[in-house]
Amino acid sequence: MLSGSGRDSPVHSLVDLALTLHEQTNVERTATATIAALPSLMAGAVGSIVLSHRHRPVPLSAGCAALERADRRQVELNEGPAVSILRGDSAVLAPDLARDSPWPRWGRDAAAEGWRSWLSLQLLSRNGNTLGVLSVASPRPEAFDRDATWLAGLVATHAAVALDAARIRDNLQVAGDAQARIGHALGILMERYGMDDEQAFSVLRRYSQDSGRKLRDIAADLVQTRQFPEPTSAHRSGWASFETGSGGTGMGTATP
Repeated sequence: MLSGSGRDSPVHSLVDLALTLHEQTNVERTATATIAALPSLMAGAVGSIVLSHRHRPVPLSAGCAALERADRRQVELNEGPAVSILRGDSAVLAPDLARDSPWPRWGRDAAAEGWRSWLSLQLLSRNGNTLGVLSVASPRPEAFDRDATWLAGLVATHAAVALDAARIRDNLQVAGDAQARIGHALGILMERYGMDDEQAFSVLRRYSQDSGRKLRDIAADLVQTRQFPEPTSAHRSGWASFETGSGGTGMGTATP
């Protein structure tokens, strides 16, 4: 069930897919671009990608609403091809869900959505960790022959490389944003209370520990409001070293 010939052949479509994925800027866009390319590669097939979070499937992108519902049903039932992949299988093929499904409850529901053939493939990071699952479904039984399965494997490889790179970029962006907020918060403390950088960082760290919140979230609040949230009674006494009876700052300059 390979699609196209000439310029629209699978080889050229794979080249186009690689170029398209290289241009994507985050994980969600990368997944969406992968799914959008599948119909040009595999006639009559629709795809989806679910990510792995603590070995549980998290639906990210689907080519149609019926496929999205089938993916979400896997989450609800904790059963289905994506669940099997995240439990250790590298590939799962169900030639006819209506006739013989390894997942009785989910197979029945997926067939009711109109899906007969289903192929799911593992998406691996460069470190060998499972990023998620690429699934390809068709309303026709026995739709995926050896060539189609091979082609889906190539798409999964392209998608895994691109998703891994996008994930790293996303993590770096989050880290960079957090560092910027923390730096801004340190500047506020240093300017307002006459602290040096070590004292200012100790204040943020102490408040993070006492409030049970992440340092970057404490910094973001300080940047937005220009003040710390009111300490709870559980850790108010720990802030005695920052309080002052005169000068109106509400915070001293001693290191906690």
